[in-house]
Amino acid sequence: MVFAVPSEGSRFSSRLFYSLFNSFSDMQYKIKTQRFSVISRRGINRVKSMGVKTVYRKAVYASCGLPVDDYEYTPSVTKLNEDSQKRVKRDLALNSLILFTDIGYKISVTLSFMMAAVLLLAGVYTVVIFLSANPVAGWTTTMLVMSFGFFGLFLLLAFVLKYLSLILNLVFTKKQYVVESIRKITK
Repeated sequence: MVFAVPSEGSRFSSRLFYSLFNSFSDMQYKIKTQRFSVISRRGINRVKSMGVKTVYRKAVYASCGLPVDDYEYTPSVTKLNEDSQKRVKRDLALNSLILFTDIGYKISVTLSFMMAAVLLLAGVYTVVIFLSANPVAGWTTTMLVMSFGFFGLFLLLAFVLKYLSLILNLVFTKKQYVVESIRKITK
């Protein structure tokens, strides 16, 4: 498979998307902005045999196990995108980040740890205020309940997102292994 990659710099939003996508995915080939691709029949058959719903072609082709190479070229004419094309690309980018990476799970785990730290700080602060000063009635219990509630919410979201990602992986990827190549030895 050969992907035609423009040699000139891409837009900031594209660079941001591909850096996020490549850092949170576990594919060996890092995808980039491309204008078109040349796929052999073998590559198409491989993707079809994987039983994967093709939501984002670049990621599916890059993860099918066949050799991938980039061909850099200098584009001669650039075409401005319309608003509808931008919206479609933005939706595709969001869907691809959700389907092919674990960014949602990592964000919810990070927020859970942050809320656990806030829970500990709020707990210490409310106990110190309760013991040393004249607290406002109901403030200490409200702060403790809110901190614990947000921590529990984000922890629950982390479990739900992990469970959903496991279900997605079971349904989305039906094969347990991918054959990269078959080499015949002739004697």
